[in-house]
Amino acid sequence: MKEESVKCKVCAEVIPTAARKCSHCGSFQNWPAYFPLTESILALLIALVSVVSLAIPIIQSALEPDDSSITLTYIDRADISIPLIASNKGSRPGVMDSIAGLKIITGTKGDVATQTHLLLTIAVNGSRLDLFIPENTSKQFFFFVNPEQYAPDVFEKLANDLQSINSVRQCTLTVGYLDFSGKKRRVDLVIFDADAIRSVPSREKTDSEVVGRILGALECIGKIPYHVRQQYKLPLG
Repeated sequence: MKEESVKCKVCAEVIPTAARKCSHCGSFQNWPAYFPLTESILALLIALVSVVSLAIPIIQSALEPDDSSITLTYIDRADISIPLIASNKGSRPGVMDSIAGLKIITGTKGDVATQTHLLLTIAVNGSRLDLFIPENTSKQFFFFVNPEQYAPDVFEKLANDLQSINSVRQCTLTVGYLDFSGKKRRVDLVIFDADAIRSVPSREKTDSEVVGRILGALECIGKIPYHVRQQYKLPLG
C-alpha cells in the first residue's frame, strides 16, 4: 500500500503525511511550524515573566495606602502604670497622644443606672520624639493617672459612687494617635469588665476566676496614685 504524502510547509519537498518534522529542511510540521523563531519567543516569555515578578511588589505597594497602620494592645499589670504596646505595620510613622482617658464606670449589680468617671492619664516621657512610632516598629508606652485633674472633684465623685470594690463595672483606657496622613484615631482598650466575667455560667466558674474578678476591679482602682486613694478613702488594694 502506497504511503500517503504531503508537501513540507516550509521547503515544499514531499514528506509522509504523518511526519512531524521534514527530513529535508528539518522544519516541524505541527504548531512550531508557524513560529520559526521558537527559541527567541521562549526567551521573550521568560523575560516577560521576570519583569512581571519584579513588578508585583511595586504594584502591591501602589495599591496599599501610603500611611501608618497602628494597633494598640493593653498589657495586664497590677501596678499604677497603664502599659500598652503600639505596633505600626504601615509604610509611614505615626504619633501617640501624650494624654489618654481612663474611664471608670460604677454601679450596683443588676442596676441599669451607672455613673461614668473620666480620669486623665499622661504618658511618661511624653516628648514628641518619645511618642513617635516609626513604620514597621512596635513600641511600649506607659500612662499614669494624673493626680492634678482638670475637674478637681472627679476623685471625690468617684469615692461617693464607689460603695465597694464590687461597684466597679468597667475600666476602659481611651487612647488616641495621629496617622501620617494627619487623621486622628481613638481606640478603647478594656482593662476590666465585670459584666463580661459574670457572663460565664456559674457552674463553669472556678475559684481562680472569682479571685481574678476581684483582682481586676482592684487593679482598675489601683491605677490611681496611692496617696490620692488614701486621701479620698478609695480602696487601697
